[in-house]
Amino acid sequence: MNAPEGGVSANPEGSDQPDVESWPVSRLDLDPENARLPETLTDRTQLGLLRWFDEAYALEELAWSMAERGYSPEEPRLTLTG
Repeated sequence: MNAPEGGVSANPEGSDQPDVESWPVSRLDLDPENARLPETLTDRTQLGLLRWFDEAYALEELAWSMAERGYSPEEPRLTLTG
């Protein structure tokens, strides 16, 4: 499998694991219209959304956990291209 430009494939050719690609955070575009965001969230810029996610979900703790234990395909993260 060839990873798209900027992506890194986590599974070798012929692997029976699902295809997982790592992407730089700079390629993410958070959806300010996501229905799961609270109506009270007023700063829906990319930076504002990152700040909200960091406060609501302890992203630093999640990052440390992933760095220590690695990525678990049982809990995939979904992104869309487009």
